[in-house]
Amino acid sequence: MVRAPGSSMRALTWLVMLGCGPTPCERLAEVPARDTCFHVEILALPTSAVATVAEIAPRIQDPVVRNATLLAWARDHREGVDPAGASALCALLPVEEARMCERRLFAAHLAR
Repeated sequence: MVRAPGSSMRALTWLVMLGCGPTPCERLAEVPARDTCFHVEILALPTSAVATVAEIAPRIQDPVVRNATLLAWARDHREGVDPAGASALCALLPVEEARMCERRLFAAHLAR
């Protein structure tokens, strides 16, 4: 079966948006698709959901995808994040990425 480029990403986005169950991403059999689904799910979460981000992120098996997802979420939600939750979130990353995460969340003027 041949699919148009990006069609699987659109399908995953709709799957997450429709909320087909408590954890639609976990229903996906293939790891790359599941990781992409969790990535989309996390990036759609609001600033107030930092605890949910920290809960979902460890389910992403590919460390590159997980780290990129957490850093992207931190970049997009650097204002108004609970400091305790932000620290827990950044602690999920390797040392260098954790420092970058903390800079993005706690020092907005250094967030580049």
